[in-house]
Amino acid sequence: MDFAERYPWAVGVFAVPLTIIGLAGVALYPYFFVPLLLLGTAALILVEVWAGRQEEAEHQAQVAAERRAHHDPSSPGWRSDERVRAEAAEARARAAQLWAQAEAAEARAQAAEARAQAVEARAQATRRQHGEADTEEFPRPNYP
Repeated sequence: MDFAERYPWAVGVFAVPLTIIGLAGVALYPYFFVPLLLLGTAALILVEVWAGRQEEAEHQAQVAAERRAHHDPSSPGWRSDERVRAEAAEARARAAQLWAQAEAAEARAQAAEARAQAVEARAQATRRQHGEADTEEFPRPNYP
């Protein structure tokens, strides 16, 4: 876990003052701070490229290890046909359960919408009984 992820407030503690100092420096001493800004930008780009290559190498190593584990019949990760079928059946059952939950949620949403429409209709009927208009009228300001 990176320092910035563990302590997100620390980024602001350092970034805000450095930004203010950098902007003031560029405004007051442009011949000194603009090259520093360019060097800092180049350094950040190089660090990002290096980190990307490291991450890509780690990812490729992980993918290669997973391929070896899945293609080696003697390894414990090897799956038999029965196990694959059981997992597929379990996945289908889970999908059916999620589908039923989604349909129930949709029905609840439609019922809530119907209740809201009924409440709005009652409110409009009440306003009509009391002689109020359907639209609200705001008072006009009196300008001198």
